[in-house]
Amino acid sequence: MPKPLTLDFIHAADNNCLLKAVWDITFKLADSGGGSMAQCADRLHQPWRMIYTTFLLDAEVCNGGFHQFFWNSEGQLNDATEADLEIIGASDHLTLFRRGVRLFTEFDIAGKKHRSENTWEEFAEGYETIPWGDLDDAYFGLSPKLFDLVAAHIRAHGVEFTNID
Repeated sequence: MPKPLTLDFIHAADNNCLLKAVWDITFKLADSGGGSMAQCADRLHQPWRMIYTTFLLDAEVCNGGFHQFFWNSEGQLNDATEADLEIIGASDHLTLFRRGVRLFTEFDIAGKKHRSENTWEEFAEGYETIPWGDLDDAYFGLSPKLFDLVAAHIRAHGVEFTNID
């Protein structure tokens, strides 16, 4: 079992140290039983699920855009991610995420992945056939960044992060 955070640490640590600490705890809890992204998210209680979904969203989008997030998650995290963005008040991120969900649904990303052999070529085709570019650009231009909102939420609700149960 990971070691819980203290309120002193939550309020004193800079954003990078704070986020690394909560990510370490979150992924130890999430990965404890293995499984898909959705199974990992399902075993987490709030506030740890919010840490999990926002980390995956930002990491995937910053690495390969919304297409990569939706291809890899197959839409299994859509409801949880939407709810978690609402929890932290990330309204601009939520608006873009909802646009992404509409594209995910309209272009049947999960269905295409399931019907494919999951090759690089099949994955990369989504960048050419689905209008992700403007959505990705808008996400990259958002301020504050998602992780800054997550860190602010952690500090505002510090007591929730001192309990790992």
